[in-house]
Amino acid sequence: YAGGNKLSKNPLLRKMINIVFIAYEFPPLRFGGVFRSLGFVKYLPDYGINPIVITLSQESYSNLYPEVPIDHQFEKEVLDKSNIAEAVSSYGKLEERSKWKDFLEIYFSIHGSEAKYWRVDFEQKLADTISNFSPKAIYITVPPFSNIKLALKGSKRYSIPLIIDFRDAWSQWRTVPFGSRLHYWMTLYFERVYLNRATAVITTSEQTLSDFLRLYPRINGSKFHYIPNGYDGELKTWTPLVPSKSIFSIGYVGSFYYAPEARDQMLTPWWKKTGHRMLQYVPQKQDWLYRSPFFFFKTLAYLKKEYPFFAKRIKVQFVGRIYPWLREMIEEF
Repeated sequence: YAGGNKLSKNPLLRKMINIVFIAYEFPPLRFGGVFRSLGFVKYLPDYGINPIVITLSQESYSNLYPEVPIDHQFEKEVLDKSNIAEAVSSYGKLEERSKWKDFLEIYFSIHGSEAKYWRVDFEQKLADTISNFSPKAIYITVPPFSNIKLALKGSKRYSIPLIIDFRDAWSQWRTVPFGSRLHYWMTLYFERVYLNRATAVITTSEQTLSDFLRLYPRINGSKFHYIPNGYDGELKTWTPLVPSKSIFSIGYVGSFYYAPEARDQMLTPWWKKTGHRMLQYVPQKQDWLYRSPFFFFKTLAYLKKEYPFFAKRIKVQFVGRIYPWLREMIEEF
């Protein structure tokens, strides 16, 4: 079906409850945001739910991402459990887009712009899915937040309940400030509209859930649900370190929600900024230095000074992108 496998021929799946599962990024893309979607699609059939995935087409990857981490082995975990409908994005190739155009599109957008580039193909895939599977619900995982508009439109058009899974908070979670207070107020407005119209809302943290309840007390609190990342992980019994061991390896896999430039934008007073940045606004100001390895390195430096015999036995390894600031931070300590 629509570029994926044809599990609708399986008689067992005909007895299951079908849902539309909208995930802009999905395997074989190997981004951090896809693991939650992968797990849901992998396990939902065990509970009588058949997710029909509408995702970005693989032919669109090269237009959207400068470096495309593709892992087809990763994809095999769900290919035999789901129907995949791929929608093409018409986003212009990266090298054809100017920085000025990108700036204007980002600054004057509340939701982000991803939705408009695959809207036409997405709506056709959604119509085909509704016709072929008669789903009982539309589920969407965000970000990108702009896709909520498409999901809500489909929910209203076909009279199907909408479930929104917030992998990240929207109005209260920022790596950089809002363009202005108006940007923030508009985001709050749309966030309230979408939360009101959703049948159910899922968050990945209790903090996000409590923020929604605090910001929108008039919305029925029973529609909010908390499913953390790692819900399927097994917690093993802790065992103490072995003192006689020669080397202790400490590993970190992935990226960081940290950049010195973004931190400066968050913490610099408005009167010290220039141009449009003087209008920037942060609803919850945080020093995101804690999202870097700074304090971890500081602890290692303390060990090296106070307990050099132990510090020599510690090996630290990073798997992922090497940031210039990371090299500088390592050299600093």
